[in-house]
Amino acid sequence: MADIVLRNLEDDFKEKLRLRAASNQRSMNAELRDIVSAALAVSLETVEAAALQLSAEERTEWIERLIDTVLPAPPLHPAWEAEIARRVAETDAGLVESIPAEKVFAELRAMIEAYEPKA
Repeated sequence: MADIVLRNLEDDFKEKLRLRAASNQRSMNAELRDIVSAALAVSLETVEAAALQLSAEERTEWIERLIDTVLPAPPLHPAWEAEIARRVAETDAGLVESIPAEKVFAELRAMIEAYEPKA
């Protein structure tokens, strides 16, 4: 095994390490090895804990990115590629009016509620 020397540590850092090692009933070297090993080990639990600190929106984006690494989107049919290009060009040229999704969903909910038979 290789040796590492840590220099210029703050006195309080060394004291905290000594106390932590003593509470775990091991040497300061063994305690430091454990700290470094834990810091360098990236486990599923570590990633999960970090992910749970994200907002719901950030977690959704992260999930989408992860899914793309496992299940890449299949290539689109050339006709769809052309349709997408046409719609993007129309939007960029200001030829179409975009409608916010919230408005579309609200209108759809209203239509569904109007259609549902009342009990």
